[in-house]
Amino acid sequence: MIIDLGRSFFNNNYYVLGKNATKANVTKLDINGNHVWTNETTNEAFWNDIIINKDGNLMVVGSLGSNIGNTIDNSSLCGVINPNTGVFLVLKSFTIGFREILNRIYINPLPNNTAFPYYVVGTKTQSSGSNDDDLAIMTFDNNFNFGIGKIFANTSVDEELFRDAFGWTNGAIMTIGNNYDGSSFKGNTLLVNKDLTTASPRYFNQQMIFYSGYSNSNPTGGFYQVLAGSTASGSNTVGIILKANGFSSVYSYKIPQLQDINYISQGPSSTIFAIGRGTFNGVLKTVLLNLQDNTTSLTLNWAKVLDQGETQFSNGFMNFVFPNKLIITDSRLGNSNGHGNWDGLICVEDATFNNCVGVTVNVTLEQNPVQITDGSYSSSTMSNLIYTNQTASLISFNENYVCGQPCNIEVIVSNQAQNSCGLVQFSASSSGGTGSYSYQWDIGCNG
Repeated sequence: MIIDLGRSFFNNNYYVLGKNATKANVTKLDINGNHVWTNETTNEAFWNDIIINKDGNLMVVGSLGSNIGNTIDNSSLCGVINPNTGVFLVLKSFTIGFREILNRIYINPLPNNTAFPYYVVGTKTQSSGSNDDDLAIMTFDNNFNFGIGKIFANTSVDEELFRDAFGWTNGAIMTIGNNYDGSSFKGNTLLVNKDLTTASPRYFNQQMIFYSGYSNSNPTGGFYQVLAGSTASGSNTVGIILKANGFSSVYSYKIPQLQDINYISQGPSSTIFAIGRGTFNGVLKTVLLNLQDNTTSLTLNWAKVLDQGETQFSNGFMNFVFPNKLIITDSRLGNSNGHGNWDGLICVEDATFNNCVGVTVNVTLEQNPVQITDGSYSSSTMSNLIYTNQTASLISFNENYVCGQPCNIEVIVSNQAQNSCGLVQFSASSSGGTGSYSYQWDIGCNG
């Protein structure tokens, strides 16, 4: 199993999106990490995002088809899942163009139409073999019935603004990513009002790609965004994280030891958690960061690689769950406790991430000034969608504890003194865990 994305924590359960060979699956774990169920699509597919809707059911979005190559005609894929059984209540695909991928879904607290509060962001390729992507934004009800939709495009460059999306004041939505002019990438964001009629872009003057971000209110007024991804550094790319307020850059930093940052999550007390990839000891590994947002600057609290001697790692996903939990997932090759081939890793840890997988590494932040400019966008309205029903089934899989199984200890005490000095015979047995074992006696009045 390859875990591409672990996305959500609902009602004391964890829901993880992944792939089993070419099939898309959703896995439910209870609060202790025990496997509850996994479902899997019948056809080749992948999921990108999951939320819980107002009925208490899960809603997932992704793509039907391969995630490799721009000549394969994918369809948009969406589903509604009963969280208790893992059974799909709705699983259907639709087509709005060529090679479509739905990337993000969220509940808009101030939607254009309260009957269609779920906003979905995706992309479509203009034609087979083309590298030109158009942005798609749509609204749906609880069962993925279509509300409204728009296609947004800049005819002069390839726009890839589908990589992440988050809510904004007055129900507007911000999407982030990059544009591509045939030779270089430039960071890009797009602010779209809730009825999808106006779009306001921002362009960043460096070769960068934004993969993840979030928006928050500024105590001094207005809104700001924290954005993360990669930027060019010579012939390589390095991780980048910046804060923008309108067309002003509040701060911007490169992280030279990282190749990119895949996801960021807002933590407590103005902290930021980030996950990316960096090369350490000759291997490109998953790296977890904890950073401090000092309003106008950024400092590093710690950085750790998630390492048990594996030889290859996928992009990882991380999310902070209040008050003090981190959810981390990735896939990796060559774990000694694994099942062979690629294994999915799921970690639910406290926010310090002190466990057998986390190894502290040294990374640095370097100032990286950027300029931000505006631009223009055109859009076209979607017609009503035509759906095709799809199928899925429940599956099972094997699981191993990465840090060893829990150790069970039993101590047996003989009731009869063994000699005149009053010595008593103790015997102990143990199971699980990873031997060898050691113990220390602590006998006193209070146990």
